[in-house]
Order: sequence, then C-alpha cells, then structure tokens
Amino acid sequence: MNAAEPSAAALAGLKILDFSHVYQGPVGTQILADYGADVIKLESVAGDLFRHITPAVSADMGHTFIQLNRNKRSLALDVKSARGRELVQDLLGSADVFLSNTRPSALRSRRRRLRN
Repeated sequence: MNAAEPSAAALAGLKILDFSHVYQGPVGTQILADYGADVIKLESVAGDLFRHITPAVSADMGHTFIQLNRNKRSLALDVKSARGRELVQDLLGSADVFLSNTRPSALRSRRRRLRN
C-alpha cells in the first residue's frame, strides 16, 4: 500500500447511516467507506437523484451514482410508512454516525415524522 491508498481497516467497526444526497454528502461517506466504515445509504423508494443521471450502466444505475456509492450498502425505505420509520429507528439505535446534508429545518421535520 502506498501513502495515497486508504487503509480499509482504519474505520473498521464504525457504522454510518448515510441520509445524504446529490454530491457532497455521498462523496464524504464514500471516503469513510473507503477507509473501512460500514456505510448504509438510506434512500427513498424512488431512489437517489443520481441513479437516474445518464449515461447509465443499466436502468436506475447512473455512472455518477455508482461512483459516489462504492463500498456502501444501500437500503430503500418509505419513511412515510410506519414500517419504514420503525426500520430507521432501529438503524439509528445501532449507528455510530448519522450523516445528512439536508437543511436543518427539513431534518427537524423529518425527525418529528420519524418519531410519530
């Protein structure tokens, strides 16, 4: 391994829930995943915006989405449903880090919906 390559073990054991979207958030969690963190990307059922940007490898797999989400696991959830909220709460209970690049007021609103 040279100095430019990340050590896949540096963040091993760290669990990150990635609610980010578009570009900056996914890049940040991609780097954490490259260093060995267990990153779970949580998406709406419609999927991340970059899934639909062309050119695409296949339907719903745009090249930018693939690039920004390497080394991550992905889970599509309907957080408006009771079951989706329950699953998010369970994941939050076991996560070390919650990352979102949503504006604070929208995140507070989302948090209130998750509690109900």
